[in-house]
Amino acid sequence: MIYVDPLRPCPPVDPTGGRWRFKNYCHIWSADLSELHRFAQEKLSLKLEYFQDLPGFPHYDLTKTMRLRAVRAGALEIGAREMVERADALHGSPDSWIKRSRQARNY
Repeated sequence: MIYVDPLRPCPPVDPTGGRWRFKNYCHIWSADLSELHRFAQEKLSLKLEYFQDLPGFPHYDLTKTMRLRAVRAGALEIGAREMVERADALHGSPDSWIKRSRQARNY
């Protein structure tokens, strides 16, 4: 199953120090990475280089328009808390995977 969480505002500056090119974003995620990549590439035409292989939360970021396309293509809309709970069930507590994610991003 492919999941998308709600749109949220982008922070003023991204973690790499650059500026976001859009105002809002969300995540597309699946417990099955093969299914996630297939959906992202076949249904949304996303490049593999857009994939964020973060420890505990491998995902793609989506814009508002791409989120709508994902939902129309069959992605299930879930809340941010439910997304965290699903990732938690696979990868350990949110605190542990958020910490690993921040370490991977060096912030």
